[in-house]
Amino acid sequence: RCSSHPFLSWMQQQAAAISGASGYGGATRLPSAEGEHQQWQFAQMGAYAFLVETHTVFQPEYESAVAEAALVWPGILSAIERPTSISGHVTDAATGLPLSAGIEILNVTFANGEANSSGGPHGAYHVFLPPGTYDIRFLAAGYTPFDSRLTVTPSSSATVDVQLSRGAPAPPAGVRIVR
Repeated sequence: RCSSHPFLSWMQQQAAAISGASGYGGATRLPSAEGEHQQWQFAQMGAYAFLVETHTVFQPEYESAVAEAALVWPGILSAIERPTSISGHVTDAATGLPLSAGIEILNVTFANGEANSSGGPHGAYHVFLPPGTYDIRFLAAGYTPFDSRLTVTPSSSATVDVQLSRGAPAPPAGVRIVR
């Protein structure tokens, strides 16, 4: 359920900006069903995902489709060029090998199981956030968690490469350690 997402207002503002840049005057619509794929992408993967629907018929004439594509291109380009709030890599401090690590935003309450993580061949991650100050925790089983406080602005793009050291096991997901 995305209707109670803590960043709902910000996501609606982002959608209206993409719509405006696409020539649709800022018009948006509610999801046709709970859990559309772009909502899942944002909630489960932290992806900056939006669905830009075009045209009013299923298979428009070629010329009309090309004209519509030209209309929406500036909006798509605005989403592609948007800065990533926080990104980087999570690696093992001793070996330099990439890690799959959980990434928690400690001062935001996610009620629907939203999560973010690093992974892939380089331990890469990205987190899209509205402006504000956030306490971020990187954690992996068998490693000491790493905490960082970061401030995000509408145009900020911070790279935070994290090296986790073997040590105390990470707490179970959703458990916050107060120090």
